[in-house]
Amino acid sequence: MVDRRRRTQQRQIEDSEDSEEEEQTRNRNANRSSPGKRRSRKPPTVLDGYGFEVTLTPLQQQELASCAQAAQEHIPKWSFVEQLKPYPGESRLKKLVRAGVPPLYRRQVWMQISGANALRTSKPATYFANMVAAESRSKSVRQIDLDLPRTFPGHEWLQSEEGQVSIRNVLVAFSLHNQRVGYCQGLNCVAAFLLLCTDQAEEDAFWLLVALTDRILYPNTHAPNLDGCHVEMRTLGQLIASKLPRLHHHLEALSCDVSVFSTDWFLCLFCTSLPSESAARVWDALFHEGAKVLFRVALALLQMHEALLLTKDNAGEVLMVIKESAAAMHNADLLMKTAFDKVGSMPMAKIDQIRAQESVEVDKMLKAREAARKKQELKERLAAEQRRRDEEAERRMEEGIPDTTPAEELAQAAAEKLKFGAQQVGRGLNLVAGKAMEAARKVKEAATAGAAGSSSPEGVGVSSSRRRQ
Repeated sequence: MVDRRRRTQQRQIEDSEDSEEEEQTRNRNANRSSPGKRRSRKPPTVLDGYGFEVTLTPLQQQELASCAQAAQEHIPKWSFVEQLKPYPGESRLKKLVRAGVPPLYRRQVWMQISGANALRTSKPATYFANMVAAESRSKSVRQIDLDLPRTFPGHEWLQSEEGQVSIRNVLVAFSLHNQRVGYCQGLNCVAAFLLLCTDQAEEDAFWLLVALTDRILYPNTHAPNLDGCHVEMRTLGQLIASKLPRLHHHLEALSCDVSVFSTDWFLCLFCTSLPSESAARVWDALFHEGAKVLFRVALALLQMHEALLLTKDNAGEVLMVIKESAAAMHNADLLMKTAFDKVGSMPMAKIDQIRAQESVEVDKMLKAREAARKKQELKERLAAEQRRRDEEAERRMEEGIPDTTPAEELAQAAAEKLKFGAQQVGRGLNLVAGKAMEAARKVKEAATAGAAGSSSPEGVGVSSSRRRQ
């Protein structure tokens, strides 16, 4: 396995160099055959270290080769992995991880620093195999099968029968392990990339996926209603306002919500946005330091291209710049250096405070959405029922069937209205009659009191005295 990784890395460097030489040769030949006409140079397409086709400009070839060479030079610093020695202390390990885990050691290192090994040993040895065998109990199989062909469609192994089965096994097992999440679109890409980075080891990929969702990512990031993902995106929005205020105001002026460009970042953890080795470098730090790394990388990407983004006058162009810039980020060293050295301080306590505030807002938003959804469903059901009645009435008319039921219903409705009206009129008459009787009583009392007063002055005094009492 180690030898194969070394050969892959070396081939990556050589392919980049060879491609540039071949392109130069083709251009020289083309110029000789057509002296008066220079052909435009097309960037060559090569396979990167994980089997993805990439089209590289000369500058990108140099960047990729430089990063690959640096990774090769870092290998001796990771000798403790191959020698099965204890890992270094936290401070040194953090520096090593941020500089990049050599691809040939990623499988072992990720399993250790993520806590996946601990999770694995806490369950029976056959746990993963049992989950795969219990496929019939999963409620997510149908959606998983629908998404398999859409999982990195240009990758040869992932689209092969073997690759599809491996992705499926990991996702089915996970859907049974974590039934609260089950399956969420985006997990298919995460599982596929885990397989590529772990030499196609299904069980390791499964436990790394469990570590991500159970221990590393913000809770409910991949839940059915994506409430955790919404919290993370809104938190990123607050961090942009704090770290990149000019860009924040510009995005607000364009009505460009952060979710437009960051949903995939938090659901797929940048593996569908960045080149494969750059994404793997992000995951190195993610497995070791936690979900805060995602904010750092997001802010780094935006900071590196802020000047260009500020020139765009609509949300569509902003989205295009962000997407293309991320896809072209082959210089993983520069990306990670910006994320950790230039974004600035980001205390975890501050992030948790923002998350707590945004969680309340997300809860309100989701409840409002649910209420609107139920209202719309009721509206649609009533409309469907009315269409059914109209169609039934039309059918009866066409077939000459007396339409008695609607008449009976109308008569019953009219009778109910008349009954209700009569009740209301009755209540009104009773009220009027009562008030009339009360008025008559008061008139009678007044008349009696007047008659008594005219015959006996003392009577008035007695009456007044009783009223005060």
